[in-house]
This record gives sequence, C-alpha cells and structure tokens, in this order.
Amino acid sequence: MKPDLDDALRIRRHQPTRLEGFIDATFAFAVTLLVISIGHTADSVPEMLHALRGVPAFAVCFVLVARLWKAHRDWSRYYDIEDGTTIVLSLALVFVVVIFVHPLRLLFALLFVWISAGYLVDQPVGLHDIEELRQAFEVYGVGFAVIAGLFALLYRHALRRRALIGLDAREIVATRMHVALWTALASIATLSTLCATLVPRHAEEPFVFYSRPSGPIVHDTIIGFCRAAGFTPRIQQAADVQTIVALVAAGLGVSLLISPTPPTNPDAVVYRELSDDLPPWPLSVAWSPDNRSPVLERFLELI
Repeated sequence: MKPDLDDALRIRRHQPTRLEGFIDATFAFAVTLLVISIGHTADSVPEMLHALRGVPAFAVCFVLVARLWKAHRDWSRYYDIEDGTTIVLSLALVFVVVIFVHPLRLLFALLFVWISAGYLVDQPVGLHDIEELRQAFEVYGVGFAVIAGLFALLYRHALRRRALIGLDAREIVATRMHVALWTALASIATLSTLCATLVPRHAEEPFVFYSRPSGPIVHDTIIGFCRAAGFTPRIQQAADVQTIVALVAAGLGVSLLISPTPPTNPDAVVYRELSDDLPPWPLSVAWSPDNRSPVLERFLELI
C-alpha cells in the first residue's frame, strides 16, 4: 500500500479547543443548510418517496462538506497552533463554506437532473437559460478557489512556524506538498471560473430579425429555436433581409437567415451553416379554389 501524505505528520493536538468547537458547529450548520434546502418533512408516503429523489445530490454535497471539515481538523491536529493568523484564516474558511453550500447544492442538483432525465430531483430547479448556468459555475468556481486558497495559506502559515511547532524534515516536506496541492486546486478553480467568464456571450448580443407583424410565423419559429437553445434573444427589428444583413455588418447584432444573402461588404459578415438536426419548420399553402391554372396544379403536385 502506498504511503499517505499525512503519514509523515504527527498528531500534536488531542483535545479540541474553543475555536475548533466553533468551526465544527459552523460546518454542522452548513450541513443543516443542505438539509433545509431539501424542503419540509414529508407528510405522506408519496411525499417521502418524492423527497428521497434528492438524496443523491444531498449525499454528494454532504461528502464534500465533510471532506472540507476533515481537512481543517487534520490541519489543527497536526500543527497545534492557534494564533491570530490561524483564527482569521479559520473563520474566513467557515464563512466561505456556509456561502459555498448554495451553489454546491444547485450544481449537483442540476447534475443529477441531467443524468436522470429529471427524475433524481425533489423540487424544481430554477435555471432558465445558459447565462444563469454560467453564473452558477462562476460563483461555485470562486467559492472553491477561495476555500482552497485559505487551506494553502493555513499550511503556509504552519510552514513559517515550523521551528515553533517542531517540524522535522519529513514533516516540512509533507507540509510543502500540502501547500502545493491546495495551491494547484485553487489555480484550477480559478482557471475554470475564467473559462466560464470569458466564453463569448452570443446570447447577450442583440438579435437582428424581422418584426413580428411582417412575418409572425417566421418570427415565432426563430424565437422558439432560441428558447429551445436556452436563451431569449433581445430583438433589433428590421424590415427585410437586406436590412438585417446590413445591421449585422455594422456590428449591431447577430441573426438567423433561411439562406445566405450577399452583403455589400463581404468581409463584414460571417455565415455559419447550422446543423441538420433542427426542429421542423411549419409551412402552409393557400390558394383560391376557383383557380384552375395548370401552373398551380403542377406546383401542388410538386409539394
């Protein structure tokens, strides 16, 4: 069996202090917030069975919060220091953890909704479009980065106090490895947050398109496509296709067209063909029953 990183560290504190008691209570409160988010106590068997659908998301969140609690407990037992820096960093840690449970619960509820096709959820998840999902990832990433950064600072502080604590050579190496580990986790969380933040926000750009009175079927169909993709566009109205292309070329938004229309300035507009897997587009044909034109009869045969 491979040796664990913590095997090199000796336990120096055997009795909890008042600070540890307060931190333990705050972590317990964080778990309570997870329980409260599930909802009220079931009053019937169907309600109980429905509430149990949220257990997988709660279980994952519980394990993660418990893992953070154990990480701080181990740090306290290994180094047995409780000075001003330790108090500030520990209180900052539990403060962030209490806030962190909210995006934690939301994202894992969304995960289990996705992998179970909506079954493993005990209450509706309020997510309306892709921008809200982006914001949830940003809050989660920032929270995890701060938590990992605080742990890195705690181990770095123990490393600075190594002479007072009495760390031997193996313990110094193990402490430095802990600093590197938590710093790497904070860096990964920061990078993932930046990725979520810097992805182009096309859904926020104005959508140049026909006004509804000029083409209600086309207008409603395109809006339906957008909503199915997770966003509701902000419409910049235009009278015809040439005007739409001209406004896009001027940088006033994006649009969807049935077929490409050559712009006046070809370098100002980029066309991208959409995939074939699109919803059906309803079309109708109207003609006078008194029209006996051979052209009309041939046209109806073609369609």
